[in-house]
Amino acid sequence: MAKNFQLVHKICTTRCQSTNVFTAVSLTNREYYTVKITDLDDLTDPQVILNEISRTRHIRHNNILPLLNSFVQESQIWCIYPHIYYGSCRDILNAIQAYYTANSDQNLNTNNNNNIDRADEQIRLCFNEQSIQPIVRSILLALDYLHSKHIIHRCVCPENIYINQSGHVYLGGMGYAISLIDNGFLNKRLHEYPSKIDNYVNYLSPEILQQNLIGYNTKSDIYSLGVTICELANGIHPFIGCEKTQMLFEKLVGYDIGLWDRSILTTEICASENPKVIAQIQRRCFSEKFRNFVDLCVVKNHEFRANCHQLLHHTYMKKMKLQSCLSTFQISIISEGLVELQKKIKNKTIQNQSDFSQIVQKPTTPSKNINSWNFD
Repeated sequence: MAKNFQLVHKICTTRCQSTNVFTAVSLTNREYYTVKITDLDDLTDPQVILNEISRTRHIRHNNILPLLNSFVQESQIWCIYPHIYYGSCRDILNAIQAYYTANSDQNLNTNNNNNIDRADEQIRLCFNEQSIQPIVRSILLALDYLHSKHIIHRCVCPENIYINQSGHVYLGGMGYAISLIDNGFLNKRLHEYPSKIDNYVNYLSPEILQQNLIGYNTKSDIYSLGVTICELANGIHPFIGCEKTQMLFEKLVGYDIGLWDRSILTTEICASENPKVIAQIQRRCFSEKFRNFVDLCVVKNHEFRANCHQLLHHTYMKKMKLQSCLSTFQISIISEGLVELQKKIKNKTIQNQSDFSQIVQKPTTPSKNINSWNFD
């Protein structure tokens, strides 16, 4: 099976460090795919990847990343997904940050302050309010579908939101998903804490972290979505730099993790924060509808938190215009990093997989049917 694909470019290594993500080309139809290769020898708990495969193969929705194929290759699990040209929202944030850093250094040397301010504003905003609308709507549609199937995603974050070349948005990362149905009975609440989720704990809702007798339900995904929106709009995570105990305390007491714009600035904040940070926040002015939408997502008490249906009919969603999720600025700087790779692909300069010899082991006899479900 592995011989049907030629790895072209390593996209990233996931937070669990045992999975590498590649862009690959199929040798049968010459089309591009995204390939996740998980080394079973490095996994302390293979349940996450097995759960992702099991959940995804039973799900069909336009905004949930489909699993085209999966198979075992010696001590590795290969998962084949559609090619995601722009990657995840995390990849886009990293690309913008890298662009900003490089251009800031260059502009400081040339004393071009206008360019610094323009780039600085873009990086701090990252995804503007209008660009976030189609992303949020797509994720809400995906979550609404999952919740109708009594499935809680439990890992909504920028790493699991993907955007393809046409601007279509997918929700992925089903490894931590769990069903409310157990042994034929539908539970109203769950109490199980997601195992091996320490890298994503900042996105978890207070009720999951609290682990009390009340438990949690599908609305925990809404809280995670609210935190994700704040990160996309603010440019940084609301709990960046916080110790886990401090983060837990702030969530349990209902700390305000909303949007950062000029409306939150007070004399006390301006006096205590870095002047450069204050200057960036003063440039922003989010609409009241957007702020209210986020506030409904991050309500501490899940009983009063909005659900997917209510959020899809919020005024912020109703006036959404048909547009790309990415601004022209974002597309241009991401494309800069992809141009060289595309040239290499077109010129066929990447002809072998020697660069990945330590990750990809020698494949066995390939199967002729690349669409089969094969764990042999």
